[in-house]
Amino acid sequence: MSLFSGAACNVKIPYSITAACDFNQADSDHMTNTPASNGNQRTFTVSVWIKLDSDNDSRSIFHSNTWPSEPWFLIGLHDDDGLIVRSYDGSVSPADHQKRTNTAVTEGSWQHIVVAIDTTDTNDANKVKIYFNGTQQTSFATDYGWTVDDYDTGVNQTAHEQQIGEEPALGRYFNGEMAEFYMIDGQQLEPSNFAEDVGGTWTAIKYEGTFGTAGFHLDFADSSDLGNDVSGNGEHFAEVNIVSGNQITSNLPPFKS
Repeated sequence: MSLFSGAACNVKIPYSITAACDFNQADSDHMTNTPASNGNQRTFTVSVWIKLDSDNDSRSIFHSNTWPSEPWFLIGLHDDDGLIVRSYDGSVSPADHQKRTNTAVTEGSWQHIVVAIDTTDTNDANKVKIYFNGTQQTSFATDYGWTVDDYDTGVNQTAHEQQIGEEPALGRYFNGEMAEFYMIDGQQLEPSNFAEDVGGTWTAIKYEGTFGTAGFHLDFADSSDLGNDVSGNGEHFAEVNIVSGNQITSNLPPFKS
């Protein structure tokens, strides 16, 4: 009898991370993209590895649309390094939707961040899920407004420019490094799709799912085109103040080889 008969083989494909992108706040480094096609603005997942420089300042990781245009959406960091997921639309009540974690993102080391949105879920606790290194965050310094069923965040829309590393209205820029930036359009996913525990270390694995209409994957592997989308969707980002020297090829997030 085969040793494998009657059993499913669930082996993760070996994976390597070869590069990251360094965002310098002082240089206003960021990237921009306007989706080529309308995607799902109610259900999506953002997954990214970040390593923060120490500066005790508010910073933007991902932003969509630009105030005063609404709705706008933000994944960023408070000046206490708590992660903020916020959207604002004055045409609905409540207008302001915000969660800010009590747990701070660690400075100076790689941390995997997953923000999984599904405003179609009638259970308000499930509309916004935030994970640090695979652990769901359930304690919040700020938690209000994410109660509107089928709320449109404005993400993944052809009418809205999206920014990585910038909050345009307030001139807030990310300060640190990013790696493996994913937008999964149309799915609210768990972090196990992007990483897993290997010997006590949260470790990147190959994402084997689909990206949806407006999803993207930036691996920062091409130093001449750091905003290159490798998902196959062609959702490339334009680099602003970012050059080949912003590419980092050492001291990268742990990956399953």
